[in-house]
Formats: sequence, structure tokens, C-alpha cells
Amino acid sequence: MSTRSLFLVLICMQLCFVVTASGDAIFSNDIVISEDTVTFVIDETYSGVDSEEFRATLDLNADRSVNSSEVNNFASIFEDSGKYRYLGYIFIDDNEVVMSIDSFDIEFIGVEGNVNTSELSVSSSIVYDLDAPLSKGDHNVWILGHPSITSMQIRLPEGALLSSYDGIESSSVYSEDNRVVIEGASGIRSFISDGRPTYEYAVSIDFKTSSFVADMSIFNNFFSTSQLL
Repeated sequence: MSTRSLFLVLICMQLCFVVTASGDAIFSNDIVISEDTVTFVIDETYSGVDSEEFRATLDLNADRSVNSSEVNNFASIFEDSGKYRYLGYIFIDDNEVVMSIDSFDIEFIGVEGNVNTSELSVSSSIVYDLDAPLSKGDHNVWILGHPSITSMQIRLPEGALLSSYDGIESSSVYSEDNRVVIEGASGIRSFISDGRPTYEYAVSIDFKTSSFVADMSIFNNFFSTSQLL
């Protein structure tokens, strides 16, 4: 099993532990790829049974109430483990560009109080360092998906040219601040592996960087999903 496949299995197990069959959980991802860093923001919203089980996980003394001390304790543990668990979410150039976590922060909103089904939110921000800048040429970025990710926004490096992408549903492409922006929902991509059709919840993006930084705004009318897929 490849390193990426192993990470995929472990992370999907982690997500399934939190999200129950009720489906009362919504994720959104905001990813900014730069020449030598990647910033990844994950926003999670839980309600119903999912929010009740999430609070129960934080309720260490099992008194059916979550206090600030319990939240801070969970955040500290999660931030420490997050330095390892989030290394498998994004791969660049099939992991030839090595990524390390520079910082990881997590914020809980509406978590404290009684263990109940009211809505709560969790926001995680991860900044990755790349072991080498994205040089002139062709590059690929692979991003783990999930059926509960209803909104994704991915910004390519300044001046990069989008070649193709796969694994995003209801997608749109536009230019902003001289960056190509891809938006949509997490979907299933298909490809051939060892001669067999393979499917995964993941995004794959091919793009090209160059020493020449073009004004991408002139291409806004050019981009459409049908032209790229």
C-alpha cells in the first residue's frame, strides 16, 4: 500500500469516528497554494446527533456539561496530534515536494454548555511549509475529499496556469488577485490504477508555473468547467 493510500485510510477512519450516520455535519475547505507554503482552513459545523456526540467527547467528567477547561484540554491534545494527522490531507507532485506543518490552530464556537443537539462550529487552520519552492514547470496537487465537504475553494499560486482538475462537483473557475480560484463541492474522481478503474473522494489539480507572472484577470471569460473537464 502506498504512503498516500495509507494516509487516506487512516484519515477516513478519523472522519467516520466523528460523523455519524445522521449526516448532521457540514465541512468546508479553503486552501491557498503559494510558492513555498500552503494554507489550509477547515470549517466544520455540527448539529443534531453529531453535535451531541461531539460535546460528549469533550465532556471528560461525564456531567453532561462542557466547560472551558475541558475545551482547552481537548484543543491542546488535538493541536499536538494535528501536527501529524493533517500531513496526509494534501500531497504535491506525488509527495516529491515534502510538506511540514509550520503552525496549527483550532477554535471551537458554541461548544460550551449542556451536552445537547444545538449547533456548534470548529475551525482549524494549518500552515504547511514546502521543502522547496514550486519551480517553473508542471505540478500536481492532490487533496483529500469527503462526502460532507459541501464547499471547497482552492487558490493556485500567483500567476499559475490551470491545466486540468478532477474530483470537484458543481465547480466553477475564475481569477482573483492574479490567482486561479476553483470552487465547488467534494466529489468522486476516477482513474486507472494497476490497469483497473479506481475511485476516491479526492481532488486532483494539474497546473503550470512559470517565471513570467501573467495578468490572469483577462481569462475570466475563458474559464468554464466544460472547457477544463
